[in-house]
Amino acid sequence: MIKTYKYRLYPTSAQIKCLEETFDLCRFLYNCALEERISYYKHFKKSISYNAQAAQLLEIKELFPEYKDIYAQVLQATLKRVDSAFQGFFRRLKTGEKAGFPRFKNKDRFRSILYPQSGFSIGKSKGLKNQKKCKLKLSKIGDIPMLLHRNIKGNLKTCQIIRPTTGKWYVCFTCDAVPKEPIARTNKDIGIDLGVKNLLAFSNGEKIDNPKHFKKSQDKLACAQRKLSKLDWKTSEQRAKRKASKLAVARQYEKVKNQRTDFQHKLSKSLCERFDRIYLERLNIKDMKSWRILNQEIQNCAWNQLVQMLLYKAESADKEVVLVDPRNTTKECSSCGKMVIKELSERMHRCDACGLEMDRDHNAAINIYNRGRDLSLPRESRTMFSELSRSLRIHAEE
Repeated sequence: MIKTYKYRLYPTSAQIKCLEETFDLCRFLYNCALEERISYYKHFKKSISYNAQAAQLLEIKELFPEYKDIYAQVLQATLKRVDSAFQGFFRRLKTGEKAGFPRFKNKDRFRSILYPQSGFSIGKSKGLKNQKKCKLKLSKIGDIPMLLHRNIKGNLKTCQIIRPTTGKWYVCFTCDAVPKEPIARTNKDIGIDLGVKNLLAFSNGEKIDNPKHFKKSQDKLACAQRKLSKLDWKTSEQRAKRKASKLAVARQYEKVKNQRTDFQHKLSKSLCERFDRIYLERLNIKDMKSWRILNQEIQNCAWNQLVQMLLYKAESADKEVVLVDPRNTTKECSSCGKMVIKELSERMHRCDACGLEMDRDHNAAINIYNRGRDLSLPRESRTMFSELSRSLRIHAEE
């Protein structure tokens, strides 16, 4: 199992200056590599490879000595990043997806560097009473104080240094061969419907409300953004105030994001502790975001993030998440199977055939549960279950 561990860094002012110089040089290298690929294609009508660009690094270091102060694999990873951007662009073109051409990076768009194999290590600091505090040793940069709030398990593979817009510094370690942490079995399974008004609706009738962190912070965000919009870049005093105001907006957004992520981590862990098998819809969230009315609400719910958390936590806990076909889960009656057409504003499911009346999200959760259970059964039992369901529907119609 592969996992990524994220920790906070506390670099000194000298280390921050060194890191920022490294980021700027890597960004310049990224933009130059992108420009070279574009020019090469215009002249020769073919693409230049990653190996051809990586072979020029020795010559670049001779022409620009400042690149000698950057670990070699960091520069190679930057060129690999350009190559991955082009590969993703052409892959999306072939499959007919919406493809954006790789863009040049300004300071706000280049916010990470990667140590892909070596050049980094974790060491304990001498004289520190707090055992969670340690040092991240980076080649050509130095020993950066780090808060190791949880132990790292598995084998360290990569190290990524991240600089968000909030001015904080983080490190992400990717580890493989991470051992599983099984949770006691409960012999329970559940179907869950994802929603906007209620974030989760369970097939047993239970509901979890949407906390709406963004809506609660909307007034503070609007106030911070109004202050930012009134400032100008004309004088040095205005520029300093605008920079501080921009940082305040970024930190307010970060707070909302942290609240949402913390809530979803706790929720996904609780679900894995309560149930052995969880049935969810396989939603195409990209297509759903085209709905103008619900676009912002869907983004604020962060369904995809919650599903991804459930998937990896269930795998680690030796539990199972089953994704089912979402078609007509809201329209289909969970009792007789008849299709009941409903508007988005209708919150109740009322079936004229069998007389079932219940909340539409609860009805959808039961349908998801039935479909997931049908998928989880062996093939012979699945056929018997389908025949039994069909006979019950015919009996209900009669």
